[in-house]
Amino acid sequence: MMRKEYLFKNRVIVENKVFLLAEDVAKKLGYDSLENFANARPEVIVEKNGLPKLVEETKYNNIILGDVELSDRIKHLEYTRVDTLRSRAETLRSFYPLKFMLAGGTLERKAYDAGYESVEKYINDVDYPKELEEEKENMVRKADLISSMEDAKKKINDLVDYDILKKYNIRLTQYIHINEYGVHIESFLAGKGIFFALYDSDYAFDELKVIDGDLIIPTYDDYEDSFIEKNYGHDISDRDYSQYSCIENLLYLILHKEFEDAGVDLMYCQCSGIDFYISQKEMIKMLSPSQYSNIILVDGVEDFDFAKYITPIED
Repeated sequence: MMRKEYLFKNRVIVENKVFLLAEDVAKKLGYDSLENFANARPEVIVEKNGLPKLVEETKYNNIILGDVELSDRIKHLEYTRVDTLRSRAETLRSFYPLKFMLAGGTLERKAYDAGYESVEKYINDVDYPKELEEEKENMVRKADLISSMEDAKKKINDLVDYDILKKYNIRLTQYIHINEYGVHIESFLAGKGIFFALYDSDYAFDELKVIDGDLIIPTYDDYEDSFIEKNYGHDISDRDYSQYSCIENLLYLILHKEFEDAGVDLMYCQCSGIDFYISQKEMIKMLSPSQYSNIILVDGVEDFDFAKYITPIED
């Protein structure tokens, strides 16, 4: 029987520090009540005027990391990045060494065409300001974030049957990424030997089966003009992808499986039990340690309608 995960639905942000509701932390850690949790760990409880009791996100993570039994049970840490233009600017700067390594010739040609003898001066005067302006525009485009996510959640609910997923011990796992075209929720079916992207057409995911470990999905066949059951197999490594986050699984697959160029900045991974696309840019970010600050891990879909953003009142 699959254990229901308790997900954090609220975060409080004060002066760029992220806090979780102490009541939520108590439930996640298995305490019967907030009072029992507060008595057991009074040092992590934070009280601020007008707010319920809080626990700093980093201190919650420290509790998990300091307890082997908890780490085995919960497995995931919480990481919330407060996205500001300053942090994006720092990320852009840190990306240039890798960018120069992969496309140094292109930068040199652009510098030459623009009349610069120094690539570094061209980057400082032209390329970096241009990238920064694009980041500012991208942040403005996030105004439609909530409605886009709500639409995505409705679509996902239409595609799957949660009773069937539970029956076959398959978990719906997701991560969110934002580019110049808006917010995107990438969803995957994750199970033992299974990591399959949740495509929005041509697959009857609500009728899937797992037989002898193999993933069976009714798939539209152009020749038959109907859906027929197709066996997608399972990963012979028997890795249980449901026990890891999307990012952990993607990193594992990038390092252990073969990808083919699908064009339009997309890479495609298709092998037994595995099927998904990923952009080349995201692959580069994941393989570059300096870019992990650009990745936000979200366990499920965050309900931004109920997110709390607390900022100090200025006189």
